[in-house]
Amino acid sequence: MNAGRPRERRTAPAPGGGGPGPGRGRRARPRFRLLAARLLAAEGHVGAARRVFEDGFEVPDLREGEETLSEVWAALTDRPLPPEYDFRMRPPA
Repeated sequence: MNAGRPRERRTAPAPGGGGPGPGRGRRARPRFRLLAARLLAAEGHVGAARRVFEDGFEVPDLREGEETLSEVWAALTDRPLPPEYDFRMRPPA
């Protein structure tokens, strides 16, 4: 079924996300880091989820007023949301 096309070489993705080098690729992307924090929190791995925030990430296409970051943070701790993650348009409840 190669239809006259040369065979493509397929390689397995590198651990950490599929791109070259450690921590590169899809899993290193900010949206995936946020998703990882949400999943870790939901599974009760609070320390690991906090480390995602502590290691830092920036979701460049997160819209102003988005509360996903504050919701995940609130599931992890009673401490105030760090300013670099606060995109809410209203005061905290």
